[in-house]
Amino acid sequence: MKKTIAYLLTLFSSVTAADELKIYIWEDYISPQLVQRWEQKTGHKVTLTYFDNEESRDAVLGSDNAKAFDLTIMNTVAAQLFGKNNKLYGVSHSNLPSLKFIDPKWRDSCGNFGLPYLWGSLGILYKKNKVVPAPTSWADILKPEPKYHNKIVMLTDGVDTLAPALLYQHKNVNTEDQAELKDAFNTMRDQAEAVLSYEYVISYVEDKSVDQNVYMALGYSGDQSTLNELGGDEWGFVAPKEGSSIWIDCFSIMDFSPNKALALNFLEFINQPKNAAENSVEVGVATTNLEAQKLLPPELRDDESTYPSDDIMASSQLYRILSDDNMSLRGRIVNAVLKQHEAQ
Repeated sequence: MKKTIAYLLTLFSSVTAADELKIYIWEDYISPQLVQRWEQKTGHKVTLTYFDNEESRDAVLGSDNAKAFDLTIMNTVAAQLFGKNNKLYGVSHSNLPSLKFIDPKWRDSCGNFGLPYLWGSLGILYKKNKVVPAPTSWADILKPEPKYHNKIVMLTDGVDTLAPALLYQHKNVNTEDQAELKDAFNTMRDQAEAVLSYEYVISYVEDKSVDQNVYMALGYSGDQSTLNELGGDEWGFVAPKEGSSIWIDCFSIMDFSPNKALALNFLEFINQPKNAAENSVEVGVATTNLEAQKLLPPELRDDESTYPSDDIMASSQLYRILSDDNMSLRGRIVNAVLKQHEAQ
């Protein structure tokens, strides 16, 4: 305990009032009140810059523009890739003592390239008053009833765009098998005529210049909370019965950041159990912090759209690093689906 206190005193004393912490993050993915309290406590300003898809984020972080940021959010696969390329600063129990609060099942998910932050699943977002009964299967969005045609929004992503088809066909979402990917392409191609857009649903709905008549969307647990905050009809989320892709997001420090001590200070603050619980409630996403889970209100802790049932978890899959050839093939498949959609 004395060593931890001494370390934290050193950490606090090594930052100056002039330092500003710049974070590259999904929109609505951290509690504004939590950020404000940290600013008030330390006297440092936080600037949030948003991305709305992982491809654009990775392009920025792979360029000189990455030097504009101290911290970023990325999934476990991206954290491993960027970390192995010496883009991320290493964290451990010695410089981030609050790692002890992370649930053991998630503790190693980011390696030493970030703090396991939030986790969740890929699934179907739906308007509760429009989609009755609620969806239960990937078939509900892949092979929708005619009344839902042109009211569906998907994603543009080399992994997640194809995941519903692979999960529906009981295949591995990380498959390298070309025949399985071809079958997934055929399913997604057939679905294209029913799709309104392949833009991330939150970005799409926020754009008031486009058709707002969206009933279902491919998205992530927690997205329903953001959509509900935007107003209008109430949204729900379901991880389909065939299983889901489970993601864990890492809060990572850029290796070239001049504010590493400040970034560690921030991560240590947000990962204190009380703060992590507050943040989880605010953003509506599952926390990796085991002690924080104990502080959650029952309506969140027992909500299967946030914490899936044991049966869904047993049939779900974690992401892993894919080969360059596989990612290239997936990119071509997704582009072909988009062209099919544009040609309609």
